[in-house]
Amino acid sequence: MTVAVFKRNLLSRITSTGDESELEDQLQLGCNICILFKEFLHSRVKKAVLVGILKKTHSFKFFNAITGSIEILRDQRVEKVHFRIPAMSMANLSKESKEKLIAEVDRDSQQAKLTAFFDQCQDLIFEIEHNQEVAQSSFLNTLQRNSDKLNFAGLLLALIIGLYLFFVLTHEVSEDVMAKTFWGQNTALRKGWVFGIYLAMALGQVTIQGLLLTHFVAGPLAAHRKDKWRNYEAEQDDKAAEEAAANFTASSEFNVRTLPKHEKWKLEIKFTLSQPNLAPRLLFFLMALFGTILHPIFFCIQPLQLVGKSTQLRNVVRSVTKNWRALLLTGVLLVVVVYIFAIVAFYGLWEDTFQHPQEDGFHCRTLIRCFIINISYGMRFGGGIGEALLLRPDWENQTAGTYGRLLFEMLYFVILIVIFLNIVFGIIIDTFAELRDQRRFIETDQTMKCFICGIEASVFDRTTSIGGFRNHTENDHNMWTYLYFMHYLKQKPKSELNGQEGYVWDLIQQRNVGFFPLGKALALEEADVLKAQEEADMVQHIDKLQANITALVCGQPRITPLWGPVVFSTR
Repeated sequence: MTVAVFKRNLLSRITSTGDESELEDQLQLGCNICILFKEFLHSRVKKAVLVGILKKTHSFKFFNAITGSIEILRDQRVEKVHFRIPAMSMANLSKESKEKLIAEVDRDSQQAKLTAFFDQCQDLIFEIEHNQEVAQSSFLNTLQRNSDKLNFAGLLLALIIGLYLFFVLTHEVSEDVMAKTFWGQNTALRKGWVFGIYLAMALGQVTIQGLLLTHFVAGPLAAHRKDKWRNYEAEQDDKAAEEAAANFTASSEFNVRTLPKHEKWKLEIKFTLSQPNLAPRLLFFLMALFGTILHPIFFCIQPLQLVGKSTQLRNVVRSVTKNWRALLLTGVLLVVVVYIFAIVAFYGLWEDTFQHPQEDGFHCRTLIRCFIINISYGMRFGGGIGEALLLRPDWENQTAGTYGRLLFEMLYFVILIVIFLNIVFGIIIDTFAELRDQRRFIETDQTMKCFICGIEASVFDRTTSIGGFRNHTENDHNMWTYLYFMHYLKQKPKSELNGQEGYVWDLIQQRNVGFFPLGKALALEEADVLKAQEEADMVQHIDKLQANITALVCGQPRITPLWGPVVFSTR
């Protein structure tokens, strides 16, 4: 039976009976049959022949895609578990959430990694269920399914608008033919079709960014706020339990409704602003809106959407923002040192040090002007403030002021240009190198070691015969299948859990990661059994060979066969 025929039969039965639960029952029955076949294949009975046959059937492919297999550790034994993957788990787990988990999970040790993975899985399950609620709205569901396309369209349109403005903006037009925005500002665009094309693209960008902002508010932002409230309630419950235990009183569950209204608003604002993607998403929408109604200059921000599409570009930005405190403190110290040099210049440099002070305002008559000159010209010139002072010292008539100015310029160059600027560059470069090494470590750890059991890829490639490490991480220890299994246990009625499922659910309730097969895998155990069996067979064959040689030497009439029951007689 092909997948199309299977679906057609199910839909016909649902239409005829009017019972929409019929599809769910049929799917569950098909998954159970698929699990039975997979258990049969695992028993290694004519495995190669059956696998070859089943892989060619469409029905097996269909049900194999919606059934998951994992390995759990129970009573120090690794056991295989098969289950039906919840449909909402696969449909509502975004690629961004997967990448975020892989990038942020603690990798200090395998135990720490599994613990962090377990904790983040609970957040992902919460996100999946929220996305499923959002999908109940046809409009929001359409936005959710097409968010990647909208992001790409927004970036592409931003680049097109930037390129268009690059060629058509000009001040070489008279006031009467220059178009104005809705706010009445000059746009440096000609009236007519030039401004019309710009306005059409600008309105399109506002629409795209508005749709993306709507999807963000209803989806990721709402899920983030709910998750923060859930964690806050859990923290308050723990505090109440600790206080009750200390006072030997009964603890009560925390209720958000008991909070004062101003406290609830304060927490709501805090949880909303803590969403890291809120600022860029709101910024791009406002820039598109302002670029449409105020001035085209705001569209220069839009191409920065490119940063969100590249991991390398995000690392470049993070190299500046990650150690912002160190950069800020270094900048403050730099300003203080420049202020010291400005005071020295104010009292120590005379009017004839500067060129045309009355004409261009380049003078040190006031301390604030002296400070601006030192921090602006001195920091921008490669040789420091000495290059900005166009009138050179009079070396023919050397005085104490001449050597004082020489010392001033040299100290300015060494302290500010050589030391401080290189400190800033060093902080940024070191941070970028740290992020690059961290990314390489994550990629190596993710591709060369099993995320679940922590065993090196070379062990599987060397030991197992079918698929090696790739087959192990895709079918046996797929990290996302473990997430689906935890979600499956949460959804399934607890009275219907079997022994394996009940065991894992109890550990989940205790926040215990003991069901993960740390350092163990069925494929390696089976390979060890086969190796031991081959070694035993080899020893048996050697013993038989020795017996046969002994029989030949001693002239015994019969020889024990090496490979089978056939008896050879000597003449």
